[in-house]
Amino acid sequence: MRKAAVLLLTILFFSFGCTDFDDKLNVQIRVQNSTEIMLAKVSIDTLEYSAIDAGNKTAYKLKDDFLPISQIIVATDSLVIPVTIDNIQQDTLLPGRYTYKINTFSAADGLQFEVIED
Repeated sequence: MRKAAVLLLTILFFSFGCTDFDDKLNVQIRVQNSTEIMLAKVSIDTLEYSAIDAGNKTAYKLKDDFLPISQIIVATDSLVIPVTIDNIQQDTLLPGRYTYKINTFSAADGLQFEVIED
């Protein structure tokens, strides 16, 4: 009986140790390029991502705070489009993972994106 209890406690210890519990305590953001062109640089406030091929996603990066996003800048070799988000009613971000999906990026259509909570 004692061996079974020790085995059970060991399994529980390792199962809790292997979970991503800290992912629920902070904000992590990544970028998904859903356009047909390579994005040279994407800045979301202070987070910077570079060389995102068409159809690819970046790794998550940790945001230092829970403040709402105020600016997104997307650039290719020949075009830069900054977007300032000035929605005064925007709440703070909840802890978790978010994907900023870039749907459209062109001189004619501008920048269109959506935020997906993962």
